Amino acid sequence: STFTLNRGSNSNIAVNDCVITSSGYLVGVVTSTTPYSSTVRSIIDPKTSIGAYVESSGASTIACGDFTLMTDKKLKLTYIPDGTELSGGDYVITSGSGSIYPRGLVIGRISGVGFNDTGYSNYAVIEPCAELSELSQLFIITDFEIAG
Repeated sequence: STFTLNRGSNSNIAVNDCVITSSGYLVGVVTSTTPYSSTVRSIIDPKTSIGAYVESSGASTIACGDFTLMTDKKLKLTYIPDGTELSGGDYVITSGSGSIYPRGLVIGRISGVGFNDTGYSNYAVIEPCAELSELSQLFIITDFEIAG
């Protein structure tokens, strides 16, 4: 759920910079740097939490890593507002809330919907659009403006 890049602080890479594919799919965030390398926590890591929304409904949610889903290279969509209709294939996008992830990066697509152990709240399973096991060329967002 973490990996190392061959660029670091000497290349103006800093902690909390976003890492994306050439298609703009979110891969993760930089968690530490040395002058010549960076460690990236992928979006499927259980420590990941991303402000998100479902493109089809506009529902604001949280995409987060989940230990049981990590082995399948997937993550969980939580805090889904009551009455939100979710369908397989719906895109999940970064909301831009907070200061780490800019708005509009594609996290993934919903591949399933379920209920938590209490049965009172639902969640969705997200399959990342970035092919995490086949990464070869990545881009790092070092600066962006938050539109308000």
